[in-house]
Amino acid sequence: MMTQKTDFTMYQGDSKVLSVTVADEDGVAVPVDGMTIRWQASPVITGGFETTATLMKDNGALGGITTVTEEGVFEVELEPEDTESLAGLYYHEAELTDGAGNVSTVLTGRMTIKPVLIRAGG
Repeated sequence: MMTQKTDFTMYQGDSKVLSVTVADEDGVAVPVDGMTIRWQASPVITGGFETTATLMKDNGALGGITTVTEEGVFEVELEPEDTESLAGLYYHEAELTDGAGNVSTVLTGRMTIKPVLIRAGG
C-alpha cells in the first residue's frame, strides 16, 4: 500500500478530522472494512521523536477512527480534549493490519499544535 504524507497545523482544543485514502501502488482505493486501524502521535525531539505515543486512536476499544469502506477511506477524529494540553511539534502515523496479520503504514507526517489564549470552558 502507498504511504500518504500529511503535515497539518491546528490549535489547542480545536476539533479536527483527518481523512485518509488508502490506495495500492497503482493508486487504486483499498477497502479498509475489517482491518485494524491505529493512529498515534508523539512529540518531536532532537534527533527524532519520542517512542511513547502521547495521543492514540483506533477503530476498536480506544475509538476515534471511523471507516468509509466502499471508498478506501478512514477518518481520524481529534476532539478538543485530545489536544487542549498539548503544544508544539508532533510526529503522527497510521497503520493498518489486515485479517492475515499484514501491517502497512499508510500515513505519516508532522502535526503542529499552536497554543491558544481562549481555553475551553473558560
